[in-house]
Amino acid sequence: MNKRITAVVASMMMMATIVAGCKPTTPTTTPAGTQTSTTTPVSKSDVTGKSVGMSTDEGGKGDKSFNDAGIAGLDKIKSEFGLNYDLIETKDPSQIQQNLETIVSKDEMAVTVGFKMMDAVKLVATANPEKKFLLVDGVVDLPNVKNVLFKEHEGSFLLGVIAGMMTKTNKIGFIGGMEGEVIGRFESGFAAGVMSVNPEAGKLLVPQGNAKHGEFVSYAGNFSDAGKGKEIAKEMYGRGADVIYHAAGGVGIGLFDAAQEVKKYAMGVDSDQALLLPDKADVILVSMLKRVDVAVYNAVKSYIDGTFKNGVENLGLKEDAVGLSDTIHPDLKAKPEVLTKVDEFKQKIVGGSLVVPATLEELKTFKP
Repeated sequence: MNKRITAVVASMMMMATIVAGCKPTTPTTTPAGTQTSTTTPVSKSDVTGKSVGMSTDEGGKGDKSFNDAGIAGLDKIKSEFGLNYDLIETKDPSQIQQNLETIVSKDEMAVTVGFKMMDAVKLVATANPEKKFLLVDGVVDLPNVKNVLFKEHEGSFLLGVIAGMMTKTNKIGFIGGMEGEVIGRFESGFAAGVMSVNPEAGKLLVPQGNAKHGEFVSYAGNFSDAGKGKEIAKEMYGRGADVIYHAAGGVGIGLFDAAQEVKKYAMGVDSDQALLLPDKADVILVSMLKRVDVAVYNAVKSYIDGTFKNGVENLGLKEDAVGLSDTIHPDLKAKPEVLTKVDEFKQKIVGGSLVVPATLEELKTFKP
């Protein structure tokens, strides 16, 4: 699954496309999910005969996070090239393979976002070697699959620095969607960032003894249950946390709800969530951008212009593929020393003098 911790340092070209992007026709429901098609006909000669479709990860369109970032990349393709796209929203993990097969039955290129897509991509891409596939957050080694990974731990480290310097209680929380390598990178990088400026708060995010996670780390078990996110967040805030970061897709909306109720800070992920959710902006300090939109745009553009290549891209701070959102809370702007410290750490990471832990095992041995 997922699943993008907002999708990255550059300004979010995605935002305008999400707001002004394609308006689907009345959706038709298939047994496997919700399918929509854009209405603008393909009119440009350079896309004649081209077709692309996306099968979302759990949470679907409207998660204001990972899936919406991928859709924004397709919206930009549509805007620039006039290429229509198909979209199927996955409502349940059991639908993933069937939805992907539906896309491939009608389109020449399939876009998939989320590590839970890997098994389906491997099976469907193997069975359809003439079709092209983009897989974000996973790796399938096939000649017709392009894979894009992100160094979410690098961007999350910067948010950890901010949280560690903004907290007043020295209690900071992290909420993940589903456990796995990808969300583990968010967790590890964030904890390392906190540790680097506030060891007292950092130790509550690092596994102690035989514990699997830190004391102020919790997982929702999915990427769509906002109610679960609110429940977890309220429990953490109740124990004294005053800043909580999430890497949990739609679950994070529940975090923002809880933050508003108790008047504490939250941090967004994948997209500029304060911009996409203006009614929640009063509690979102900053978001960690993960430029899924750029990955999708670049891959589909390469398909259009005939330069599509398989293999793996791994994008981080150096490539401006992760980083801070443009929208920053006024309370954070009022502390320029925090953003100065963030930039200092960013330069160390880009320059290679600081290696951010990408796993919990690496986190345990990380020395701030």
